[in-house]
Amino acid sequence: MAIQKEQEKTEIYDDIRSYLVRNELVQFTVAPTMESTPVYYLPNNGGKYSINNQNRQSWTVRNQLSYNKSWDEDMHQLSALVGHEAQELLVNNNGSTVRGYNELLQTYGAIDYATLGVKGLADPVMPNRGSQSLLSNDNFIRTEFLTRFVSYYANLAYNYNRKYALNGSFRIDRSNLFGLDKSAQNRPVWSIGGKWIMSSEGFMASTKWLDNLALRATYGLTGNSPDPGIAASQDILNAIQNGNLPGGTGVVIGTPANSKLTWESTKNINLGIDFGLFDNRVSGTLDLYQKKTTDMLGVFPTNAFSGYSTIIGNLGDMQNRGIELSLNT
Repeated sequence: MAIQKEQEKTEIYDDIRSYLVRNELVQFTVAPTMESTPVYYLPNNGGKYSINNQNRQSWTVRNQLSYNKSWDEDMHQLSALVGHEAQELLVNNNGSTVRGYNELLQTYGAIDYATLGVKGLADPVMPNRGSQSLLSNDNFIRTEFLTRFVSYYANLAYNYNRKYALNGSFRIDRSNLFGLDKSAQNRPVWSIGGKWIMSSEGFMASTKWLDNLALRATYGLTGNSPDPGIAASQDILNAIQNGNLPGGTGVVIGTPANSKLTWESTKNINLGIDFGLFDNRVSGTLDLYQKKTTDMLGVFPTNAFSGYSTIIGNLGDMQNRGIELSLNT
């Protein structure tokens, strides 16, 4: 069992002379008239100070059983492994922002967030929303992300006469990031591969300049999950502040539920050659690969009558091929 805890603190200060602070100040300033002076609704004698604290806590529990056996003077070698793993990651963020901050005295100005952040300021010098300005609700922010995985895995490897190797692996993951449908949850990933060390064969013994030559091939399926908070099997609600709502506060559906949300899957085919020449003064690898990704995660349009223009889900396929060469001299 492994437990990890991390803490991170970030501080940002923008001086009153910075463009960011001056630009925001003019958005919340009412222009003077012949009989009046400018009215500032944000402090005009200090900078903008933000602090953010992040706490990450994770634990992993792994139960594993392995088996190794060789016989006939190591002519045959067999290795097997099965296991179970459970993981949890909890990330907490909290932060606050103050304006009119004095670095020396560590003081800050008072702001009417009920007016500027909910109702908005009408007819400022430079409005940021229509004919009014609305202050972003950044005076206090708190978020929490919880990710859980349960995995079962197995691996089997066999080697014959130190020249022929065969390897296979299997893994299945279940997580709170996917939809409720069993077809979305149960997406195993697996791979199978083989290797032939040709330089160990008798017919290669006379080739003195070739020290190592091996052919290998692998085929497998891997998966990728969505980031926490961007999609889920249930509706994700976001709080909003608006002067037209009862009490000035309400909730909206930030991300609608997608019960069929599933893995982004990638099928990999790889053919490779390992070589070593002239007492291994020259060595390297050559690989030909093809990757095809299905059920790609992304944003795609939906029927507008559903009430949402877009949704996070599985869409589209992508395929790429290539050649990789690694050479050491």
